[in-house]
Amino acid sequence: MACLLVDAMLYSIAGVAEELDVRRVAVHTSSAAYLRMFSVFPTLWGKGYYPIQILFLLGYFHQEDHCHFRWWDLNAVPVAIKSPFPTCKQRREEEVPEAPPYRVKDLMNFDHSSDASLLEIITNAMESIRDSAALVLNTFKDLEAADLAVLRRAHPSPIFTVGPLHKFSQNASNSLLEQDRSCMAWLDRKK
Repeated sequence: MACLLVDAMLYSIAGVAEELDVRRVAVHTSSAAYLRMFSVFPTLWGKGYYPIQILFLLGYFHQEDHCHFRWWDLNAVPVAIKSPFPTCKQRREEEVPEAPPYRVKDLMNFDHSSDASLLEIITNAMESIRDSAALVLNTFKDLEAADLAVLRRAHPSPIFTVGPLHKFSQNASNSLLEQDRSCMAWLDRKK
């Protein structure tokens, strides 16, 4: 066996590859941008961007199409605020310095982002990806060149782009419902 292909988020499988004494290749079926945001998640957590509920309280995100800014002890919150009381829209447009050109509104929202176990899972997965012999991503260079460049600087091993994977398995599904693929034909006509 030349290598073991492992889902990038299943970091617990790394030990199996070590026991078999084979190289492990991490496969990430989502976009390079998604993986890049995972790679900075621990940093963003440490800087106070997560748990995301705090960003709601500070007005970075709005619920029901309007901003619910509540008075809060801003000194107790680790999120840096550039102006005393910017509007919700202004805050959402602020760039995240740790992940340019992404803005606060581009951050991933997790249902349980206040749970520290999420931080542990993502941190372990990213360490496992960095330790893999290679990384395979579901994208192509022209689509995500900037995110791929950032990942290549952070990942010491080769990164291979093999997307879009849906073209290789049009009959496969992870749903019990029949998929409507009419959007793919529409997209193909938009060249």
